Amino acid sequence: MTTYVAIKDHRGRKYPIKVTTTWAYKSPRSAQLRSIVIRENGFPRGGCIFPDLYFANANDWEAQRGRYGKICDGDSKAYSVMRTVRVRSGSNLGQLWIRTPNPSHPGCCGARQYTIQYNIARR
Repeated sequence: MTTYVAIKDHRGRKYPIKVTTTWAYKSPRSAQLRSIVIRENGFPRGGCIFPDLYFANANDWEAQRGRYGKICDGDSKAYSVMRTVRVRSGSNLGQLWIRTPNPSHPGCCGARQYTIQYNIARR
């Protein structure tokens, strides 16, 4: 599954990313989140983000920027998750949270956070 997100800095410049997740269907109520890939998709020249990722419903899986580094113009990062995620209610598998400091000035003007909702497909 691929989702496009545009992170904005405090000046309104966009840092678009492409977030691709790989899932394996396990049952009508669970799936395995296998991997997450974040790919830069047209950053301003020399622009970087420092993403923290968190998926609460995958046994609190997280990847912090201190361990995985930054994503700059032309970069991508792959994260191996390999966690089974169970439906909470209805078809809701949970959310992936992406949080990064302000891209143009990491020490200023607050962090940016984005949430991507995942649902299980019924067979």
